[in-house]
Amino acid sequence: MKVIMVTGFKHTGKTTLVERFITTMAGKGVRISGILARGSWKNGLRDGFYLVDLSDGSSVPLAQRLKHPDPNSRVIFEFFEAGMAAGARALAPDRNRASDIVIVDEVGKLEAVGEGWAFRIRELLELRRPIYIWVVRTDFLGKIRKSFDLQSPTVVSIEESDALKHLQVVVGEALGKV
Repeated sequence: MKVIMVTGFKHTGKTTLVERFITTMAGKGVRISGILARGSWKNGLRDGFYLVDLSDGSSVPLAQRLKHPDPNSRVIFEFFEAGMAAGARALAPDRNRASDIVIVDEVGKLEAVGEGWAFRIRELLELRRPIYIWVVRTDFLGKIRKSFDLQSPTVVSIEESDALKHLQVVVGEALGKV
C-alpha cells in the first residue's frame, strides 16, 4: 500500500496541485479515480465546495458556507446529503479496484474522528492495487496518520519549490515508471 499526502495550510493550492498532476497524467494510460473538492469563492471568501467524481467527471454541490454560523461553534459549512452520497459512491471499492491512483480530496477533521470519508477510506485501504493520493491540511497530518495507522506515508508539501515534480516522481516510483 502506498499513501502519498499532499499537504499545506488552508487555501494554499493543494487541490490545484492535484488537478495539475492529473492533467500531466493525461494520455499516459494511468487510471485515476476518486474525488476532488473544488472550492468556490464569493467576495474573497470560500463560499463552498463542489465534489468532482474523477471516474466520470461529474460534479455536485458538496458544502456551502453557513449564512449565520453559530458563534459558539467552529462549524462554518453545511454539507449536502447528495454531495456526501456522491462522494461515498465515487470512493466505493468496486469503483476504484481497477484504478492505478485513487485521489481523496480532502482527508481532514471529519476523517480524523471516523466521520466523512473515513469508512470508505478504510475499505479502500483493503485493496492492494492503487496508489492513494490524499489531500491533507498540514495541521491534520499527525491525526490522519494516527487515525489510519499509517507508518510512513510519503508527504509532498505545497510549499516545496517544485511540488508538482516531486509528486510526479513519487507517483512514478510507486507505479514503477521512473
